[in-house]
Amino acid sequence: MLKKNFSFMLFVLLLTGMAHAMEFSADMIMTSKEGRVMGKVFYKPDRFRMEVKSPEEMITITRMDKKVIWNIMPREKMYMEMPFSPKDKPKVEEKFEGEIEKRHVGNETIDGHPTKNI
Repeated sequence: MLKKNFSFMLFVLLLTGMAHAMEFSADMIMTSKEGRVMGKVFYKPDRFRMEVKSPEEMITITRMDKKVIWNIMPREKMYMEMPFSPKDKPKVEEKFEGEIEKRHVGNETIDGHPTKNI
């Protein structure tokens, strides 16, 4: 279990990188050999929250303004606090470094908001 939690926390740290002034929330599905993990992501320019529902509940809160990351494990009634570095900011950009191609595959309206599927 500790190895899984550590792997997940490592993923969270690697997920983080650069951002613009936008706010959003999204459903998250991560699939790997070990299975499927579902959750939600909430993002604001100075904070980031990720809630994972399966297989084990974990909440990660990144406060860039306070330079801290909290990993909360409600079932275990535990949390861990780690320092935040600006290089760990979430990668939320229109175009990523090394990106080669992006294709528009359609439009969709989600909760009344028009979206572009790329």
